[in-house]
Amino acid sequence: MTAKYEVLKSKGFALSGASVNFIVWWEGKDMEQEIRIVLPKLEFTRTCPENR
Repeated sequence: MTAKYEVLKSKGFALSGASVNFIVWWEGKDMEQEIRIVLPKLEFTRTCPENR
């Protein structure tokens, strides 16, 4: 995720918002309890139009 964010940032985009898109419960074979994984929806806006 960090690499993709850095590419967007270098192209003039900035993170402008985030919200929860999905919540997934995961239980592995050797796990004693489930874990919750939050999948976000990220919104970006262009901050520097000249960096296309």
